[in-house]
Amino acid sequence: MITMKKKSIRINWLVLATLFLCSTNIGWANNFTGAVFTGKVKSSKSGKSWTANLKIVSYNQSSGRVEGEIEWPSLNSVHKITGKLTDSHFTFKEVEYIRKGSANLNCQYTTTISGNKISGTWSDPGSDNGTIELYKK
Repeated sequence: MITMKKKSIRINWLVLATLFLCSTNIGWANNFTGAVFTGKVKSSKSGKSWTANLKIVSYNQSSGRVEGEIEWPSLNSVHKITGKLTDSHFTFKEVEYIRKGSANLNCQYTTTISGNKISGTWSDPGSDNGTIELYKK
């Protein structure tokens, strides 16, 4: 009888832990869609930095697919981004002009999301690379 009770407690704990994790994940997804991040992107090559604003337009929780826009105010550019969010790892690429300015298209970003911060690295396949650090508005 005691063995049965211990198994029941373990199963209940597992169910509660699973429900908690699912509800936490749903909350994160709801907060991610529509989120706006702002900060700096810095070149390792030249040392220059640019202000960037990243807006998450859509996030599909089951596939991890993300779509959004990255704006470069000082370069008069806005680009569409597509990417993937897996746990706290967020990778994305600039894929299309929304407003063509001086910013390069096809830059790729490998970042981590921690709290309200996105940070990591970026690379322009043709010429440059560096770091990115954005904070949620």
